[in-house]
Amino acid sequence: MSHAKLLKSLADLEKRLTNQPYLCGHEITIADLAAAHELDQGKLVALDLSKYPKTADWLNRVIDLDPVSSQLVQGMRKSSLKTTAWLRKQEGYPKL
Repeated sequence: MSHAKLLKSLADLEKRLTNQPYLCGHEITIADLAAAHELDQGKLVALDLSKYPKTADWLNRVIDLDPVSSQLVQGMRKSSLKTTAWLRKQEGYPKL
């Protein structure tokens, strides 16, 4: 996915979450689980969600506050800490 498409997708997601807490309404669905786990992989490349507070909050609710989802991502997140630290030191690496 190109950087421009990623930013457009994040803006669309942020807009969608302005009127409702989850992608399809007021209850969590499989759409939230699938999208959240996909977006959580952005941590591998130091994806910064600070410009998307509703998206960051949604991701926290779907992944971090759910014990099963949280356990599923722990291995990936642990390895992403090293990758993220390395990426942030690279000159010229685009900030996501």
